[in-house]
Amino acid sequence: MHPVEPGDERRIQIKEFGEEGDGIGYIDGFVIVVPDAGIGQWVTVTIDTVHDNFALASVRDDEPDIILDHPLP
Repeated sequence: MHPVEPGDERRIQIKEFGEEGDGIGYIDGFVIVVPDAGIGQWVTVTIDTVHDNFALASVRDDEPDIILDHPLP
C-alpha cells in the first residue's frame, strides 16, 4: 500500500531534481515527482497518479511564489 492516493493534497519539500529536471520530494520515503518545482521549495501538491514506486503530483494553482534555494535547471 502506498502512503498517497490520487486526489490527496500534501505539503512537501523538494529535496532534489530527477533525471529529467523535475522536482523530487518524499512522503514517508515514497517518491513524489513534481514538475516545475525547485530544490528547497515547500509546495502544496495534489497527487495526480500513483505508480508502484513513485507518484506524480502537481502544485496547487493557489500556491504562492516561493524563493528557491537552487534555481530550476
